[in-house]
Amino acid sequence: MPKGMIVIPTAKNDRTGFEIQTTYKVSSSNTVVTGITYEEMKQYDVRTARNILTTPLFPLITIPLPSVRDLTDIQNHNRSVKRNFKAFFFEDIWDIRDNLRLTVGARYDDYSDFGDSFNPRAGLTWEYIKGYDLKLLYGSAFRAPSFFELYDDTSGDPDLDPEEVDTYQVSLGAEFTPSFSSRITWFRNEIKDSIHFDTNFGSKDFYNYVNKSRMRSEGLEVEMRYDFGRGTYLSMNYTYQIYKKRLHWHIPRLVGNVMTNIRLSKYLNLNVNVTGYVEFISNSNFYLVDLEKKHSLIIFYTLSFLFYYNGPVV
Repeated sequence: MPKGMIVIPTAKNDRTGFEIQTTYKVSSSNTVVTGITYEEMKQYDVRTARNILTTPLFPLITIPLPSVRDLTDIQNHNRSVKRNFKAFFFEDIWDIRDNLRLTVGARYDDYSDFGDSFNPRAGLTWEYIKGYDLKLLYGSAFRAPSFFELYDDTSGDPDLDPEEVDTYQVSLGAEFTPSFSSRITWFRNEIKDSIHFDTNFGSKDFYNYVNKSRMRSEGLEVEMRYDFGRGTYLSMNYTYQIYKKRLHWHIPRLVGNVMTNIRLSKYLNLNVNVTGYVEFISNSNFYLVDLEKKHSLIIFYTLSFLFYYNGPVV
């Protein structure tokens, strides 16, 4: 393979659905929000072209081909597949006192390929001084494996279980002026059946997605926002995560984000977002980095621009 390994996977994905939500004011201090959601996801026209044939020992052993060939009928990288889910959600917002709000809710999801899941959440907000608040939050969530994690021809596992996540947060917020606000949040995430890409050489699941028993992470997030008025604002946040039983090398330990929204006209906005990630990884758990070093430093960032219209449609 004088030109190296060339892989050209293609696929089309569609997501269609709807959500209906209603709000009912029980009293001046109690509001109930309920709704239903339906969504269908479909992957189709999946094709693969490459200049190698894979083997059960991929990526260590491959069979080179003289040129890039269409391998869709022999070794397709994924498959045509679809799923749908239905969901019902409920939230009760109760102002116990003028400065104390209790929020409780739940969501029920029913997936066509993974069964159902019930996830409660609760939050308590106390404005102990005008403009300053304390929040206590708990929530659970459910994530079904993606089509890539399930059906990728080299690393997928169709027997993966969904991830289940419990999240705990304690947050302090401050509104220093009508334009400038800030918040600091401590969080803990406990993940059951975490979906993990196994890169431990010698493992029976090497280079495959697998479920691990549990993963726990906790950390701090600091946020600041300045509102210039008329829909234009600048916001920044910084997150530092500490891992217990850390399984995902690619989940960054340090994340910084700067976002600005500029209102260009009555209905047209420009949104600019810059996100940076910093991570130290152990080379004993990732075979693609320099094995002569015990650890490697990874730094990368994303930059996005978005124009969006927020007005009437004729």
